[in-house]
Amino acid sequence: MAHPRITRKAVIAITARAFGVTVEELCGPSRKDRITPARFAAMALAREFCGHLSLPQIGQGIGGRDRSTVLHGVRRAHRM
Repeated sequence: MAHPRITRKAVIAITARAFGVTVEELCGPSRKDRITPARFAAMALAREFCGHLSLPQIGQGIGGRDRSTVLHGVRRAHRM
């Protein structure tokens, strides 16, 4: 079920804060161990709470990643 009041930008900001990383780090190219779990979580939460967005739209907001990267991140987040 979509939650129209929650935006992709809000999900990214809240996730970054919760994981102790900056929005720039979360959306950037780094693959550091402290950043990738936050990125995966942001992808999964955006998928859950921004149901009106497609995978490419979610990826665009998280550093321009493509749909397959977002799908991989969502799956990884669910295994965490």
